Amino acid sequence: MNKQLMIHATNISGLGACQVVKSLITSLIKQFKDQKIELYLPLKDSMFEPGEPGELDSIKVHRLKRFLPNSLSRVSESILSPLYFKKTERSIILGDLPLRGFDNQVVLVHQPNLISPKINPYSGRNIKYRIARWIFKSNLKFVKHIVVQTGVMKEQIIASYPELTDRVTIIPQPAPVWFNRRMINRKLQEDSITLFYPANNYPHKNFKIFEAMNDFVNQIEFPVQVIVTLNSTEISPSIAKLNWLKCVGRLTPEECLKQYEQVTALFFPSLLESYGLPLVEAMIAGLPIICSDLPYARWLSEEQAIYFDPLSAKSACEAIEELHRRMADKWQVNWKQALAKIPNSWDEVANKFIDLLCQ
Repeated sequence: MNKQLMIHATNISGLGACQVVKSLITSLIKQFKDQKIELYLPLKDSMFEPGEPGELDSIKVHRLKRFLPNSLSRVSESILSPLYFKKTERSIILGDLPLRGFDNQVVLVHQPNLISPKINPYSGRNIKYRIARWIFKSNLKFVKHIVVQTGVMKEQIIASYPELTDRVTIIPQPAPVWFNRRMINRKLQEDSITLFYPANNYPHKNFKIFEAMNDFVNQIEFPVQVIVTLNSTEISPSIAKLNWLKCVGRLTPEECLKQYEQVTALFFPSLLESYGLPLVEAMIAGLPIICSDLPYARWLSEEQAIYFDPLSAKSACEAIEELHRRMADKWQVNWKQALAKIPNSWDEVANKFIDLLCQ
């Protein structure tokens, strides 16, 4: 393939998404080392330091400076795309919204709010997501393939946009490159439970369940602590003051690894996910998982997770007690079957994207 390629990643924001996309971009650049690539990144991002991918002569790195608020800029860039981006024969879009006027796009969709609320009631109904869904639908005629990460997301995307029936491909993704398997000798306390919830403070992340859990947690007969990756100022004071909730703020990869090494289990009450990367990370770490009993989690974690109703604080606390009982019985979680559907490397993921470009 000697056609010019654009890799577009200007709309990536969350810490997990940034690390995933960095892993994918690095592998794509390696696979296309003899190709001319136009790589678009935000002006300031959490993926690459300035110049980091620029040691490859074939890469032209553009850092997009936005003069409008981010949401307005995304609308403008998605509708007036040729004014912002250099025209190329092929494009890989790693930020959900296709570009208008660019043919042969392979688009990675990891924004679950692009699903219609009629299909998934937890999808955002505000004007921001209504506009995003309108742009997405309007620009689908330029899309060659949509890539999603789970079978559940594929079903819901097609139900929301029937014109995509034959253009959606499932490519699950491994943990980011920085995540390794060194968490194999964790020393756990059986007389207490420490849970880890790495997430940003979006409504669908369901942080409000913690306030509702307080009365039930205080009745549990063993110590419980939940660690969240937020600052105390990012959540309501009534949640931040809970004595069993610890706010540690945004973590570096090394700090995040340390949490996975030390905690008892992952706690994941999210209402809406296109994937659920912390679930994959926890499985690779050999960590038990307590999570929402919703299709996205069932698809990834299968039968080994402990599930609860994410709208019920009582159900969540009963799941914590169930974990404590299992730990006391020397239960060992086994993620081998669930991990079998996850690619072994980011090079494998990149090759699947390349195959879609070549079709």
